[in-house]
Amino acid sequence: QRQMCIRDRDISTYAADVCTSLHSVSGLFCAVCDCDSVIAFSGSGKKDVLDKSISDELDELIESRKSYLSDLAELPLTSEKSSPMISALSPIVSNGDLLGAIVFLHSADRQAGESEAKLLLAASTFISKQLE
Repeated sequence: QRQMCIRDRDISTYAADVCTSLHSVSGLFCAVCDCDSVIAFSGSGKKDVLDKSISDELDELIESRKSYLSDLAELPLTSEKSSPMISALSPIVSNGDLLGAIVFLHSADRQAGESEAKLLLAASTFISKQLE
């Protein structure tokens, strides 16, 4: 049985604001996913990822409830062939319910590091608190 998703809580606009802020601070493209699809995105190519189904690999990682940080471009955001790759991820868990994740995407000239991973953790914690 699937957990309740962020979209079920109707905070998509709030998630978009968080993405915009993180993109502005980090310079990296940012996305928020619920357990099914990308619900918010900040960066170029928004129409190519927004509302697209998340990849099976991303779904498995979200289900593990673990953070992710990698300089390898091997984890696709969506199930589309031309999907951008994820550089860092922090799951969004509220009151024990797994609701989705917030991610930074790989860039040709810059990858997420420890500082960006901490930004995602802070953002996912903040979103979680808004959903309680």
